[in-house]
Amino acid sequence: AAAKAAEQEQEVVPAPPATAAEGPLGALPILRLDSRVAPHELEGKIVLLYFSGAWCPPCRRFTPLLKDFYYSAGQERCEGADSAQVEVVFVSSDHRAEQMMDYMRESHGPWLRLDYAQRDTQQQLCQRFQVRTIPKLVAVNWPSGEVISMNGRGEVAEMEAEQCLRSWRESKRRMDCK
Repeated sequence: AAAKAAEQEQEVVPAPPATAAEGPLGALPILRLDSRVAPHELEGKIVLLYFSGAWCPPCRRFTPLLKDFYYSAGQERCEGADSAQVEVVFVSSDHRAEQMMDYMRESHGPWLRLDYAQRDTQQQLCQRFQVRTIPKLVAVNWPSGEVISMNGRGEVAEMEAEQCLRSWRESKRRMDCK
């Protein structure tokens, strides 16, 4: 009876506002160094959400590949391959903010990051993008959050940057045309 009463109470509770677990991603607390990134700075870009942690050996092996990919993707943009740009947003699974910052300084490219203080948001993103193990790299269309690829890690590891970008751009174009 108590369980049934609790169930009924849940039915009358109004729905909470959209969070990182649903809807557009434009309101996420994204930082460049210690400054908040304005949502329009990422608009129209392919955003790679990189779920990783300094304590994780597979992450430490994949991060250099992602860093090389990031610089290769930047070179592709410079050569005018397409106006769609790629940004990496680090979503840390580290146990302390200091661990995250040390990991970023020693191993990462000049990536953006989710504000470490927003642990609830990190958890919501993990749920939304079905992060069961790390590292995980999810390519999304910004700011809608539509998934371009759930297998970014495999694609970055197995394909050349140009091939990866071509595939992601095509998926993004199809989404943008809807």
